[in-house]
Amino acid sequence: MLPQKRRNTNVGVGIGALLQLAGLILFNQTSSAAAILGLVLIIMAHRNKSATLAWTST
Repeated sequence: MLPQKRRNTNVGVGIGALLQLAGLILFNQTSSAAAILGLVLIIMAHRNKSATLAWTST
């Protein structure tokens, strides 16, 4: 794998992991608005990882 693609992959996966962590923290809050925002962040993180992995497999 080219170094630039590897760097982009690592950045994309890192962003996805951070979004998922933030989503889990917010999802465990007592406020329903925070829980919904956390769920949205978890979904965004999953889509980000899927898009990054699909992009690097080509």
